[in-house]
Amino acid sequence: MKRTETRKILAVIITIAMFAALILSVNATEAITPVPMPTFPTTPVINQEPEYAFIEGIIKEIKDFIGSDGKPVDGKKILSIEKDDSKWNAVIDNSTYTVMFGKTNRKAMGIGDNIRVFYNIKAPSTMIYPPQLNAEFIALNFADDKFITIARFDENFTDPKNNLKLNIGDKTEIIYEDGKKFDGENKDLINRKLVVIYSITTRSIPAQTTPIQIIIMYEKAVHPIYILSEEEKEMLANTLENSDIILNHNKINAPKAYINEAGMLMVPMRAIAEGIGFEITWVEATKTVKMGRSLEFDIGKDEYRFSGHDPMNLGNAPVIKDDRTYVPITLFEKMPFGKVIVKYYTTEGALNIEIHIPAIGG
Repeated sequence: MKRTETRKILAVIITIAMFAALILSVNATEAITPVPMPTFPTTPVINQEPEYAFIEGIIKEIKDFIGSDGKPVDGKKILSIEKDDSKWNAVIDNSTYTVMFGKTNRKAMGIGDNIRVFYNIKAPSTMIYPPQLNAEFIALNFADDKFITIARFDENFTDPKNNLKLNIGDKTEIIYEDGKKFDGENKDLINRKLVVIYSITTRSIPAQTTPIQIIIMYEKAVHPIYILSEEEKEMLANTLENSDIILNHNKINAPKAYINEAGMLMVPMRAIAEGIGFEITWVEATKTVKMGRSLEFDIGKDEYRFSGHDPMNLGNAPVIKDDRTYVPITLFEKMPFGKVIVKYYTTEGALNIEIHIPAIGG
């Protein structure tokens, strides 16, 4: 046999061996890698949490906002604001929250008032002059020695940028955005959207302050819409049909989870809640389920009520299936106990759910 032919045969043998090794490697990896459940939505998610900045100046003009039909939009105004050589236009409407701290209120706002306009720097804006900002919060005739921060705070009451740490004192006034007095515990403020009013801060990193006032903003959770194809629904249904539930790495005695017609993962409420340390109570007269003193909801109603919070709508109501109460897995993601982390994925013969609740040591 010629040397050239021998080399060709050896090259073919080496190539076949490499492909065989690659196939074995892929198969081995597939055997041990968890298969993630579909996420909602399936497209990459960019952090849309608002980040606020503010401009301030003197109101020079107040005029109606004109809609596309050429008519004034009810409750919507454009404020012309100036400070030194800078000019801005701020759009306010009925959803703009006024921090009631100063010598005037929203109804008394007029030309000549000093105003701070807080806006979301992540929101799209038009390239026009003067810049036009959509005001989410305004503060009228606010004292120069007072400051406002709008953010969520972690279990140490530190903001996401590590700029400010709150030392909540006995003299700190805590209210809801509608003026109602807050009667909960400080831990209930964790990860809530707060308007914090303060003055003196330390020169540390982060700066520390005892707030004068904390305003808790109401929020409603809206479940992102994602529609599974019929093929995906069937595949997931078949996967979950015989899958045990492993909660925080421990197998629990629970009925099987399932995918509903909307493509949402529905899990057994009692088994999951008790597995993370909550007691479940059933009220037959109203078909109400209570999770400790933290949560309650009625079967068939897409309305989940956490203590001290606005009702939430998740796009999927709780249901009874085979005499068991089922809820969407996203309910546990929305629990107001700090930065709750919920992960779920399938491995062979099991649905793995991990729920970590920092505020209660989970």
